[in-house]
Amino acid sequence: MGYRNTYIKNCYNAGEIVGTGSKLSTDNCGIGGIIGLGYSIQSIENCYNTGKVTALNSFAGGIMGAFSWSTTIIKNCYNVGEITAAKGGGLIGGGYSGCSLLTVEGCYYLEKITGWGVGTLSTDSATATSESFIKSNDMVTSLNTYIQEGGTNTTDYCAWSYNKGNYPTLNYKNIWNGEDWEE
Repeated sequence: MGYRNTYIKNCYNAGEIVGTGSKLSTDNCGIGGIIGLGYSIQSIENCYNTGKVTALNSFAGGIMGAFSWSTTIIKNCYNVGEITAAKGGGLIGGGYSGCSLLTVEGCYYLEKITGWGVGTLSTDSATATSESFIKSNDMVTSLNTYIQEGGTNTTDYCAWSYNKGNYPTLNYKNIWNGEDWEE
């Protein structure tokens, strides 16, 4: 998934994703928890990954494997899944051409996963944080406040739910209508 003018919102991955093969090292490829190669992706918003992501010959990232040639916004996402790759990042594995067009806002990844949130890119605007913070009510408050304070320009965002001792999940019963949470 993820070729042109794609909008991804309110989704998650909990499964293990593995990319193998010799073609990965020569083509624009990436292995990601939500999307592999982001080429002309418009936005990825309100998403998370808890699954392990492995790329033997390519970029790997918890949300997006690799980024190329588009104005892309990644907002209000997090990754806690393990990343195994020569070129990896907690949120995004890395990028090819046009990487200056990437915007990352209100996103988090486990600091123990990797030293970089956005892999090989020259800017790192994702926030590295502890597992205890990501499992906290403060994290859920931060994610939901971002939506309410206009961090997004559209409606239909699922609320994040706090589950003591667990990672935040999306609550598909509570939807932001632009002014209030509807059930």
